[in-house]
Amino acid sequence: CIFATSLRLFINAYTGGGKRTVLGVCGKQVSHLYLDMESGNHSTAELTVFNATKSNIVPLENDMHLEGKSGTIHVNGVELYFERYGNGPHAILCMPGALGGTLSFVPQINYFGRSGSGYTFISYDPRGYGRSKSSSRVYSSPLYYNIDAKDAVGLMNALGFKEYSLMGWCEGGTCAIITAATFPDAIQSLVVWGPHVYLQKTDLELFHKLNNIETWEPKARATLEKYYGEELPLLWRKWFDGFISVYNDPVRQGDICKREVREIQCPTLVLHGEEDQLIPFYQVEFLRNNLQNYQCEIIQGGKHSLHFKSSSFNNIIDKFLTTHNTKVC
Repeated sequence: CIFATSLRLFINAYTGGGKRTVLGVCGKQVSHLYLDMESGNHSTAELTVFNATKSNIVPLENDMHLEGKSGTIHVNGVELYFERYGNGPHAILCMPGALGGTLSFVPQINYFGRSGSGYTFISYDPRGYGRSKSSSRVYSSPLYYNIDAKDAVGLMNALGFKEYSLMGWCEGGTCAIITAATFPDAIQSLVVWGPHVYLQKTDLELFHKLNNIETWEPKARATLEKYYGEELPLLWRKWFDGFISVYNDPVRQGDICKREVREIQCPTLVLHGEEDQLIPFYQVEFLRNNLQNYQCEIIQGGKHSLHFKSSSFNNIIDKFLTTHNTKVC
């Protein structure tokens, strides 16, 4: 969740020469400001804001020359940062892991957001994370998973999407499971890798090794420090305490979303890295034994962040989504 992010997209979106377009909101009208980063020249025009209370949108280009838009939208009382690429008929929302956001999915943006892919790819920073960190986040068990599910659906509604597929990694996979079960009419297909469905002592032991951020891989820590600065240790502590509270809850007894897994109706693809050291295989076994309509792929040599390094990862998902491009549940 926190070990495979990249600043590449962020840097290309906000620095360098060439032209950038910025939208600033004023009531129901938007002042469309064209900025030439080299000369400083600008001009304005008026547009109407789409189905959202507040929006600031910046067209993006990344190192694969993909055109997209980024911005913030007012959803459920908070401002959520999002990025959108492509204009295909099949929409995908990607849900990140702990403390993660849009920068967690650069390879998927490059693949599914390219012109002619048939997809519209949306990623976002959940409340309290990344460029949505100005919004408060509740870490108490198990409330924040359900809040994230409602936020995700609210974001897609604000963007004009009523039906779409979900992709979720780690904590984002857990939230995607809950979203698919809670809002079955909206979700066409579900793809998850590295989610926790329930917690055992083994899970806590694995994450206890990550409790001290000074022991993290330096590049991963430096990336998140650019997001959160001095707040990072406190935010990680809050997340970790919330994670443990699920295990210690006398009612839930480690159960995060067992019921929701059984309630999912849409086609589901479960991917798992053979060498994932954070997610024990019994999590995958529970999914395989309780999902109604699923496909499971074990990626040889894959680790927890397999979506960054597996050459077959995006192709497997593409084939699955193409096969299930309409709801069959």
